[in-house]
Amino acid sequence: MILRGGTPLVFLERGGRRAVLLTRDADLHPAAAEALTELGERNPRLALEAVDGRPAEDHPLGALLLEKGFAPGLRGLSYRGRRSPEAARPV
Repeated sequence: MILRGGTPLVFLERGGRRAVLLTRDADLHPAAAEALTELGERNPRLALEAVDGRPAEDHPLGALLLEKGFAPGLRGLSYRGRRSPEAARPV
C-alpha cells in the first residue's frame, strides 16, 4: 500500500506487477505516479503490467508513468530512470 500524506493512493500487489488505484480522484494520479516512480528508483526490477485490471500502458496513469521515466516492455511498464528536461526538448 502506498500512502501520500496519510491518503491511500495505490495498492501494489506482491511482486509489483499489478496495481489498484485506491482513489478515483484524478487530481491524485500525479501523486500516485510520483510514488510509483520513487519505488522504481529503489527497485529497478519494477515492471507494472496492469492498473485496475487494464494493461498499464492503456490506463490514464500509464501516460503519467511514461513521463516519469517508465518505458513499455515485454512485462508492461518498467522503470528506466527519470528523463531530464533537456532530453525531452527537441534540438
